[in-house]
Amino acid sequence: VRQLFRKSVVTDWGRNPFCRGSYSYVGVDASGAEYDELARPVGGRLFFAGEATNGQHPATATGAYLSGLREAQRIDQAGRRGFPPAEP
Repeated sequence: VRQLFRKSVVTDWGRNPFCRGSYSYVGVDASGAEYDELARPVGGRLFFAGEATNGQHPATATGAYLSGLREAQRIDQAGRRGFPPAEP
């Protein structure tokens, strides 16, 4: 079996005190718009990715992956336009 998985990656989420295998969910009184709110860039210089920022695929690895692609594109576009100056 080890021969089959020589190129695998193993995470240790169970021991990480900050994630513990958590994921997002829409609360009882929530609309789902919170995913979009979390995905909104701040000041054109701070960008957010992760499954909690993808309302189409929340709580999934697919959502996390797609949000990373989305933010990479946003960062590329912002860089081409010229990032706004940093605020002091």
